[in-house]
Amino acid sequence: MTDDPGNSRPVSNNCITCGGVRNHGEYCAYCGALYPDVVATGSPARKLTSLAAKYRVEKFSGGIKISWRWWSASHLFLIPFALIWNSIVFKIGDWQDLLRDPLSLFPIPLVHMLIGIAIPLYVAISFINKTTIRADRQLLSIRHFPLPLGRKVSVPASHIQQIFVSRGQRSNKRNSWDVPVLQLITINGERIQLMKGRAEVEFADYESLRQSILEALGISVAHVAGAYTH
Repeated sequence: MTDDPGNSRPVSNNCITCGGVRNHGEYCAYCGALYPDVVATGSPARKLTSLAAKYRVEKFSGGIKISWRWWSASHLFLIPFALIWNSIVFKIGDWQDLLRDPLSLFPIPLVHMLIGIAIPLYVAISFINKTTIRADRQLLSIRHFPLPLGRKVSVPASHIQQIFVSRGQRSNKRNSWDVPVLQLITINGERIQLMKGRAEVEFADYESLRQSILEALGISVAHVAGAYTH
């Protein structure tokens, strides 16, 4: 059976969620949203999820582990930017002078030099680093490695009141959109962010992850004030 041409709709060259220029895949490289025409023409039996390509979920005896890399397609755009920026700020001879005498390049503004150095470092760190959430009946922990950047979390299961999904936001220069935020609330009322999505299509998947983590912790599902509701 083929699709009815009469029901076909023109495909926009921009993502309707964030306004970014559309790529050749099924998901927007900027916000991770699934293009609507993919849903319209895809098989109804096909599971459409934005998490599968970004998160690795492993269930083991008595626990669960969720891991993801910091790298995303949007980082690719920083590479040519860094090359162009540094070609303007620095010259080959400047690098030699800089190594020999760090003060020789002034009056080049220090902030321009720092940007030229920071962007390649940021891209490199994003490429090698990943975050892992691990939960079982004793503990929930968040670890970043191989570089221990970002907040390290370790909360005993007995101190956790509930895991819930709330509504957060992401934005670019053109638009803002709602995204899911997976949070933990302790028995003392402290709220800790565990994960933050990039597209609205992820809400159902985050709810599924929430239930899996609660099961690993041995905590019953309960409503939390401020939680996302369908």
